[in-house]
Amino acid sequence: MLAFGMTTLNFALWANALNLLKGDENDGPMVGTVGSLYGGLGLIITAIWFGWTQPDSALLSMTTGMYGLVLLGFYFMQAKGLAAGPLGNLCLLVFLNQVVVLVAMFRGGTAFTDPVFLTFAAYGILVLLFNRLLAGKVEGNIVGYWLIVCAIGTGYIQFVVTGIWQ
Repeated sequence: MLAFGMTTLNFALWANALNLLKGDENDGPMVGTVGSLYGGLGLIITAIWFGWTQPDSALLSMTTGMYGLVLLGFYFMQAKGLAAGPLGNLCLLVFLNQVVVLVAMFRGGTAFTDPVFLTFAAYGILVLLFNRLLAGKVEGNIVGYWLIVCAIGTGYIQFVVTGIWQ
C-alpha cells in the first residue's frame, strides 16, 4: 500500500512541477489540478489503510494523511479558485508537523544521511516554499524545480524502500 501512496504522491509532485514550470502555457494548470486531486486522494486512502491495518505505523499514517489533505486543498484552490492565504497558512502548520516527524525519525535511529530522511526534509522545505509562493514571495519556477527534487526522493521511496525495484 505504501507503493500506491508514493506513486500517487509522485504523480502529484511531477504534475505540479510541470504546472509551475510551464505556467499558463497549454495544459499546465489542468495537469497540476488533476495531479493534486489524484495525489491527495491516494495519500488519504494510504493513511486510512495504514491507520486501520497497522496501528503501529501511526507516524506514517499521520504523514501521508497530512500531505493528502494539503494536496486536496491545492486541488480545490486550483480547480475552484479558492483563496490561497488559508492554504499557505496550513503549509506552515504542516512544516511544523514535518519537523516533529523528522525529530521522531532521528530519535528512532534514522541517520541524517538516510535517503528517506532527506526526502522527508525536502518535503518540509517544499511546504515552506509553497507558503512563500502562495504569499507571492517566491517565483513558481523555484518551487517547480524543488518539486522535481522531491519527486526524485519520492521515487526512491516508491521503488527502493517498498521493494518494487530489487
